[in-house]
Amino acid sequence: MRKMKRLMAMLLAGMLMMAGCSGESGESSLSSAGETQSSQVSQASGSSAESTEVNPADAPTLKWLSYYASFDPNSEYAAGLLEELTGYKVEYHLLPSENAEQRLSLEISSGNHYDVMKLTYTQYAMLAGQGALLPLNSYLDENPGIQANTDPKGWYTVTQQSGDILGVPEVGLVQLFNALGFRKDLFDQYGWELPNTVDEFYQLLVDIKTETGKIPLTGNQAIQPTVFSGFGLDTYAFEINDGKVQSYLRNPGVREYLTFMNKLYNEGLIDPDWPVNKGENVDQKMSTGDAVMTNMSWSSTPNWTRALQETVPEASFESILPLTDSNGVKHINPNSGTAIGSVMCIPKGAEENAPYVMDMIEKRLEKDVYWQFNAGTEGVHYNLEDGVPVPIQPKYAEDMTNGNYFQTSVNYFEHPITWMSRVAKDELLYDAWYDMNLKSLDYDYIYDPFFFSNFEEYEKYNASLSQKANDYFMQVIAGTESIDSYDSFLESWEQAGGLEYEAGAQEWYDSNPEIIELALASEPAYKSVFGK
Repeated sequence: MRKMKRLMAMLLAGMLMMAGCSGESGESSLSSAGETQSSQVSQASGSSAESTEVNPADAPTLKWLSYYASFDPNSEYAAGLLEELTGYKVEYHLLPSENAEQRLSLEISSGNHYDVMKLTYTQYAMLAGQGALLPLNSYLDENPGIQANTDPKGWYTVTQQSGDILGVPEVGLVQLFNALGFRKDLFDQYGWELPNTVDEFYQLLVDIKTETGKIPLTGNQAIQPTVFSGFGLDTYAFEINDGKVQSYLRNPGVREYLTFMNKLYNEGLIDPDWPVNKGENVDQKMSTGDAVMTNMSWSSTPNWTRALQETVPEASFESILPLTDSNGVKHINPNSGTAIGSVMCIPKGAEENAPYVMDMIEKRLEKDVYWQFNAGTEGVHYNLEDGVPVPIQPKYAEDMTNGNYFQTSVNYFEHPITWMSRVAKDELLYDAWYDMNLKSLDYDYIYDPFFFSNFEEYEKYNASLSQKANDYFMQVIAGTESIDSYDSFLESWEQAGGLEYEAGAQEWYDSNPEIIELALASEPAYKSVFGK
């Protein structure tokens, strides 16, 4: 892979050296903030387990309950591999695809026995609120490799005010998942330059429509992130100005953005179906070549490219980063990159096997074990090419496709590397991911201080208020509502819970300076990998 080989020479010397400093198990000291928090939590919990030897040979079959999957984990290659590597036999059970939270509550309240649960954050929070989970502090003291290998930011999301830690968090990678995708072959053919400002972007849309007759930009979003940035806006719910928390809706740039999008709509520079498009409509327009640009996840690119290459062999996609605002800032927001993917927890009443569960969790985070069930075996499932684990097909697909299901957290030293096998399995996929993330590292990421927030008003109002804003934005873009009604919209938003929403965010912000500091100090997972 040509692009893969250009800038990956530093990979093993960078990321693997970092892991090597921690010893074979991948253990390393946490950041000082993480260490302080962990220490305070252990003291606050008042729990200190007797030091005991745990032998997997003495353990019963551990019963594991998890969120829905479209496959049977018990028949997966990784399940047998992990039993061999760790010594623990695990029996996997799945929640249904629908009404999972109700089924989970029923399973717990009815006394059905499970030794460990891997849950979505919403499912975890529900059980934590019900007091149904076992505090893990003493077990974490006995298994220090768990905290050593887990991103310290994640522990705040599973730590109660009492200091009890109720789960092991799986923290996602800090990277870009999407940007504005464009047909590079057409840009090359017509000599179009990549836009940097709102004015340049407008002229590009005009040129595309004039010279090709194609839809310059398709989509279906109330907030188009690349354009949003050009008006000084981040794709986050709240802004902080001198310590005051307010909704992004109060930023004057929102009105400017909506006015601009309405102008594009009226002039036919964006898809006339924008307000009614579904995802499949956007995919079809990109795959048939009817549209030139849209918001692009790198995971979407291979299907579009292969469909186009049947008639346009040179067709390819690359990405445009968020536009620069009037202050010269690109608002590059890592989309969900540091969100909690899942939480491992133990129900109350399962204390008997808890030492085995925590030992199993720790063993799955060890460097060698982690590599084997995430990337596979070198020479069998992948080959290292300049440090990148490039899959050997079809063996990788046969054995490793669902390996990440078995994670008990992510080893944040090794995960950025092992995860690359999931994009390197397809050169088109890898190229799109690589292009997007490499470009972004030339600029500062802007992080959401509320990424790890958890407050009552968010749970109560976020979904309904987000939908209210989405509906209004779409109406303004399509011209069925005038931007002159913005003040009335904002007032109705406030009355629908917006004021309480902001007040709750302010209280959380004022009460959690340590969490905010860690969130804002995040760094892209691939900064050192790409030598930036």
